[in-house]
Amino acid sequence: MYILLGNFAFLEIWYVSSTVPNMLVNILSETKTISFSGCFLQFYFFFSLGTAECFFLSVMAYDRYLAICRPLHYPSIMTGQLCVILVCACWVGGFLCYPVPIVLISRLPFCGPNVIDHFLCDPGPLFALACVPAPSTELICYTVSSMVIFGPFLSILGSYTLVLRAVLRVPSGAGRTKAFSTYLRAMNRSTTHVVTEFVLLGFPGCWEIQIFLFSLFLVVYVLTLLGNGAIICAVSCNPQLHTPMYILLGNFAFLEIWYVSSTIPNMLTNILSKTKAISFSGCFFQFYFFFSLGTTECLFLAVMAYDRYLAICRPLHYPTIMTGKLCGMLVSLCWLIGFLGYPIPIFFISQLPFCGPNVIDHFLCDMDPLMALSCAPAPITEFIFYTQSSLVLFFTIMYILRSYTLVLRAVFQVPSAAGRHKAFSTCGSHLVVVSLFYGTVMVMYVSPTYGVPTLMQKVLTLVYSVMTPLFNPLIYSLRNKDMKLALKNVLFGKRISQN
Repeated sequence: MYILLGNFAFLEIWYVSSTVPNMLVNILSETKTISFSGCFLQFYFFFSLGTAECFFLSVMAYDRYLAICRPLHYPSIMTGQLCVILVCACWVGGFLCYPVPIVLISRLPFCGPNVIDHFLCDPGPLFALACVPAPSTELICYTVSSMVIFGPFLSILGSYTLVLRAVLRVPSGAGRTKAFSTYLRAMNRSTTHVVTEFVLLGFPGCWEIQIFLFSLFLVVYVLTLLGNGAIICAVSCNPQLHTPMYILLGNFAFLEIWYVSSTIPNMLTNILSKTKAISFSGCFFQFYFFFSLGTTECLFLAVMAYDRYLAICRPLHYPTIMTGKLCGMLVSLCWLIGFLGYPIPIFFISQLPFCGPNVIDHFLCDMDPLMALSCAPAPITEFIFYTQSSLVLFFTIMYILRSYTLVLRAVFQVPSAAGRHKAFSTCGSHLVVVSLFYGTVMVMYVSPTYGVPTLMQKVLTLVYSVMTPLFNPLIYSLRNKDMKLALKNVLFGKRISQN
């Protein structure tokens, strides 16, 4: 508690120092100027320290929840080691969120007025001074800010809801006052794991069924690698496809190869294995890569929807907005955010005590089966995980829906049927992929799964984790003439295009 408080006080010193000294200088100065680099450095430190403060407030709320609602487990959960890790995560997370958005803003052309009606460098006034509109940069900046604010806020709200419920159950007024005003001291004891490995049941059945499943999944895996690999080769080898749309598609195919590789190889090994075991660390590594790659896929689908919106609704501005540089930045941002989103929630889950059964009735290490095996309930950890998953899904799906609403409105305004058909053909394949992926994912991780049969949960997971990567090459290649021609050139040589 006091280590967190000390770090929070240290943070507040730096937070106020990012604005007040420069404000005092400006008050006494006649010119009231700040250099270009100084402005963006202040912007970076102000927002990074503010983000770190949000994270610290969330961690402190979690600490109070443990102290009041789980006093007996508090010493074994909130160890000194975990406290240090959380403190480091707050600082590192705070300073890693804004470099990309601020670099994007700093690269905008500022060629007109230079007067900011504010006492600090803030994104709103800076966007107003830019010579060209930058909707994608604004979207990235405000999306990051929204996630930073709403994620910790919902976590704090959940923590103190549980704290208030526990406090109000205390029978005496003195006890309630004590619970509100003072907290229990923690002894430094480490969390131990009795379980060293998990057993993934997968799809149980007789030996003949296992051989059939092994053959089926092996064929699916090979076809997925070949299909997505062919798209990567087609985009790489054909200079005509070196455009933002196909660069995004090539990266998406590369992502699908890794996404399906996070589950099927281990599934094939388990089918032929008698023990069907996976190590403790291996289970959580699979958990991390599966969800990180899934998050990256959501972000890529949103960026691809934005690309289609620009191409159809703003065709004249498309070459100047969706440049190769912006495309590269968006691709890098998708990968970076995807892999930075889940280390902390998955670390929290890995620190839970697993001291009983170790059998997971699934073909991969997923959230619900792991939480069911924990010896102690962890509602805050579950809340953080599902809140984060819901935010990723809803932010991306809402942006995709908004993009395609504008696309459809623009398409219906095209006078000729041929023009409408051409416009639909450029984005129809993407809509099919979005519907297939989001439909099953939202059933699994947003809607309640209580009462849903385990077999149905496995099938739904198979659809978005295995079948979607398999169908994507077919969906994109069959509906795109340029891609079909490029794939034929890759598969059969250059003679087709020459003829």
